Amino acid sequence: MRSKGLIGVFGLLVIVLSVLGVAYAHWSETLTINGTVDTGKLELELSCTCSDNDDAEKDVAEITCTVTDLEDEPDSVTITITNAYPCYTVYITFDVENVGTVPAVLKELYFDDTAVTLQPDMGPVIENYLEGEIPGLEVVSITWSGDPFGQIEPGHSAVVSLELHFGEDTVEDATYEFTITFVYENWSP
Repeated sequence: MRSKGLIGVFGLLVIVLSVLGVAYAHWSETLTINGTVDTGKLELELSCTCSDNDDAEKDVAEITCTVTDLEDEPDSVTITITNAYPCYTVYITFDVENVGTVPAVLKELYFDDTAVTLQPDMGPVIENYLEGEIPGLEVVSITWSGDPFGQIEPGHSAVVSLELHFGEDTVEDATYEFTITFVYENWSP
């Protein structure tokens, strides 16, 4: 009986040591995963140039455009026209350059506080916008050089041309001033 008890103790000892061996033989390793996410930057630069149809003999009108580039506000251009006369035409060219890292799309375009209605399938030319709203101003056409309308890829620019024509109702001895505001947002599908 003693041998049966010894075998039982020996068997129990083997089981206990097996369990302890598994417990001590269990290895572990900790893995740490570090990630970095760089977000894009939406940044556009706006510049403008102005010209008109004044000839050398009748060079009386003057046009200026001033770019306002505020950090947390949409970029805008203030156009000032003095000594306009009937049949005077003004040409304004805006260069909108995407210096950021994400595509940008034109969300809103304003003349003073009047929004230009933008549609996804809009063509590159908007004609006769604001006709009759500014005394003497007969034709306003906006031409967009990019395709699709309003979208600018990083490192690219678009040219927006504006043509203003003053008609017979042009107000004498008046200064015409208005602000054009471009509101962009990052493009997303």
